[in-house]
Amino acid sequence: MNYRLFIYIIIVNLISLPSFATDIAVIVHPSNPISQMTIREVFDLYLGRTNTFAGTNIIAKIYDQPVNSKLRELFFYLLNGTNLRQVNTYLAIMRFSGDFIPPKNLENSQAIIDAVSNNTKGIGYIELTEANQTVKIVLTLLESAAKY
Repeated sequence: MNYRLFIYIIIVNLISLPSFATDIAVIVHPSNPISQMTIREVFDLYLGRTNTFAGTNIIAKIYDQPVNSKLRELFFYLLNGTNLRQVNTYLAIMRFSGDFIPPKNLENSQAIIDAVSNNTKGIGYIELTEANQTVKIVLTLLESAAKY
């Protein structure tokens, strides 16, 4: 194999992976009766397969990171091994069908903390290190568990 081609392949593969190591906290309002969520429950909410918190009739207000953020890329990868192109395509199809209102993209994790802490039906995800007492963590996604 050509040495340059080999190096090129390695670089392309490294660039396509999420480029930082962080753990992610899925958060809800402290008064939400949900104390834990599964990966599947979170994935189903974010992809519009359900609009209520599991076991309740509470309709979730879903907050998301910026559309092309690295944290959003890692979040969906850790949830189900999907990349942003797949997620964005699926959400566009769902939006076009009229059966789904996509999550509201906010500008950063602090904006998500603020939104969730002010909405009893709110759910979002942030860097685990940014979680504080104004929100409740219901799921932790560990970057170290990713199988790139």
